[in-house]
Amino acid sequence: MGRLPRVYVENALYYVTSKGGHGQDTFIDEADYREYINLIDRYKKQYGFKLYSYALLPTHLHLLIELNESVNISSIMHDINSLYTKMFNGKYNRKGHLFQSRFKAVIAEKTANLLPLTRHIHRNSIRVGISDDPKDYPFSSHIQYVDPLKNRPPEITDEIHEVFNLFSSAQSSREDAFEEYVTHPRLSELNAYQRTFRKKRIIGSKEFIDHVHKIIEKNQNEKQKPGRTRKTVRVFMALSGTAVLTLAVVIGYFQNQNTELRGEYGKTLIVYENTLEMLERERDRALRTDEDIKEYLWKIRLTEQTLADIKAEQDAERVLAKEELKVLEGYSWKIDITQTGGPKMDFVSAGAITIKDFKVHSTNMMREGFKASKYSKRELADGRVIWETIQRNEKGETANWHGEWNGKTMRGNLRRTWTNGVVRDFTFKSLDERIPVRK
Repeated sequence: MGRLPRVYVENALYYVTSKGGHGQDTFIDEADYREYINLIDRYKKQYGFKLYSYALLPTHLHLLIELNESVNISSIMHDINSLYTKMFNGKYNRKGHLFQSRFKAVIAEKTANLLPLTRHIHRNSIRVGISDDPKDYPFSSHIQYVDPLKNRPPEITDEIHEVFNLFSSAQSSREDAFEEYVTHPRLSELNAYQRTFRKKRIIGSKEFIDHVHKIIEKNQNEKQKPGRTRKTVRVFMALSGTAVLTLAVVIGYFQNQNTELRGEYGKTLIVYENTLEMLERERDRALRTDEDIKEYLWKIRLTEQTLADIKAEQDAERVLAKEELKVLEGYSWKIDITQTGGPKMDFVSAGAITIKDFKVHSTNMMREGFKASKYSKRELADGRVIWETIQRNEKGETANWHGEWNGKTMRGNLRRTWTNGVVRDFTFKSLDERIPVRK
C-alpha cells in the first residue's frame, strides 16, 4: 500500500492502518485499548469526521473515516497517535516512537466500498486468530452494530444507521442482515476484494480514480510552484533592483558632471541593457526548468506507485506462501505463577500451559471453567515468539495471557478478572524444558 498525498476528497472513505514500530505491541492490556478508543471519540467530536468502523489489534489498528473540509487525515492521525504515545510511554516507562513514522491510507469511493471495507475491518480479529466471531472481540466497532444496547464510545450511531440503510427495508432485522454479511461472506468475493485494496492506493470507478488524481496533481502543483519559482524570482528581483539602483545613482551623478563623463554614462547603459538580457534569459531558463520539474515529479509519483504495487504483490504472495510459525504448536510447559500486587488471592500457583490445535490450554484456568482459546503470535527479529490470548468462563470472568518464548524459557504476564470486579496481575515462568505433545 503506497503513500498518498494527504488530500481531501468529497464523498470518499479513508481506510487507515497504523502499526507499531519494529513489530512491537501498541496495546498491552485492556486499559490501553480503552484509552485509544477514548482518544478516537475525543478527536471525532473535535474535528467532526465520520467513523464507520474500527478494529484495534495488539500490534496495529484499522480505521474507516470520512473527512470534512475543515480537517485532513494527517492531523487526525497525528493528534491521536502522538497523545496516545505520550500516555503509553509514561505508563510503561519508555521513550521514543511507538508507531511507525507514517500511517498508511487507501482512498475509496464511498458508495461501492462502505460495506466491504467495514466487513474487512470487523473480520480482522478472525484473520489474526484471536477470535472465532467478530462479536466476541471487544475492541472493534462490530459489537456496536449488532447489539444496540452497547452504548459506548466512540459515538457512531449515525454512521451505523447509514450503513444499515444499505440493506433492504424488507428484511426483518438489519442488524441480523449486517451480521450475516460480515460473518458468512462468500470467500471468493472476500479474497478478491482484499487483493484489490492491497495492491491499489485508490479504489473506485474510473471517474472517481481520475477525479482523485486531478486533486492530487492540483495539490502537488500548489505546493511545488512557490518553492520552485521563489528562488528565481528573488534572484531576478535582487539583480533587477541592483541594476536599477545603480542606474539611478549613475544618472543623478552624471547630471552634475561635465560632458567628459557622458561617455561613461553610455557605457553604463550598455551594461544595464546586457544585464536585462541576461536576466530575461535566466527567467526563460527558469520557466523551462519549472516545466521539467513538473514532468519529473509526475514520473516520480508514477514510479513510487509502481514500486508500491510491486511490493504489495510480493508481500501478499509471501504471506500466502509462508506457513504459520510452529515453534509453539504441539508443546507443553510446566509453569509457576506469582501474583505481582494487591491482596493475595486464592489462586493455584503451579500448573501447565499447552498449545495444541492452535489453542492455548491452561490447567489453572480449566479448573475454574475457562475454555481453551485461539491465540495470536508473531516472531521478533531476535528470534523470540510473542503470543496472546483471552480466555473466558461461563461466569463472564476473563484471563488475559501475554507470553514470550525464547527457545529456552516460557515467561509472561496474566491478568485475571473476577465477577466481583477484582483484577489481579500475575507473572508466570516455565520450570523446565518444553514437553512435546504431538501425536
